[in-house]
Amino acid sequence: MEKRMLCVLLILLTLLTAAPARAETQSDVVYAVKRAYVYKNAREGDAVCTVYPGYPFTVLGTSGNYCHVRSVPEGFEGYIKKNALNTVKSSTFEVDGGDKVSYKRSTSSTHIPEALRSSRTVLSSNMGLTEYKEYLMYAAQSKVGCRYDRWPDNFTTFNNVSLVQTCLSVFGYDIASDVYTVGHHGSQPYLSREEFQKGDVVCFATDNDDSIVDHIGIYIGQGYFIHCSPVAGCVLVSFLDGGFYSKTLLWGRRYLDV
Repeated sequence: MEKRMLCVLLILLTLLTAAPARAETQSDVVYAVKRAYVYKNAREGDAVCTVYPGYPFTVLGTSGNYCHVRSVPEGFEGYIKKNALNTVKSSTFEVDGGDKVSYKRSTSSTHIPEALRSSRTVLSSNMGLTEYKEYLMYAAQSKVGCRYDRWPDNFTTFNNVSLVQTCLSVFGYDIASDVYTVGHHGSQPYLSREEFQKGDVVCFATDNDDSIVDHIGIYIGQGYFIHCSPVAGCVLVSFLDGGFYSKTLLWGRRYLDV
């Protein structure tokens, strides 16, 4: 017990100046603060897996710049760099309610259908594609209600493309900063409506030209998608199979296929 407490204190001292501003204090557990590798030994080399922000570990010991850790949800052991850990849980996606707004129209609102809510808040590369998609759902859903801003901070405010960028960037994807490139370029497959799956990027032509992508979002299942709308002024959930968006839908693109 004394050894574990010493390890936790060492991590805290190492990372004190880098502690996230938005965090929830926990005890006896440390968390990944960024996408990071867990290695078999206390050096860069063979990796056990990749973990994502918020992934929880217990500390078993230290070796140089590494901590010997055990995964809380999966039980595997390995070594991770100390600067990838913190004693507080980083709120990578969660936004305080005070930074959000409410919106409701016939086919769009800031209400997430209960059946589509994701509880997948931690992720490692040992998990499967289904868990990856659910984690992406969690990332997008956590931003519902955040305000639109032409020059966003990409934490509490977003524009249309930056929402998609932020949610997919945690997986290492470098998404283009303009919707036209996302919709028309790249090696990602083009999808018809019948092919849509959770996590697909949906593309629309909402302006006068009905063949050029000018709006995108993330499909979350059952005909719903999450997007940041400059008209609504926020991130919201809209229904794809009726009304305005059913008429302006062009196709989908699939980034998440690991």
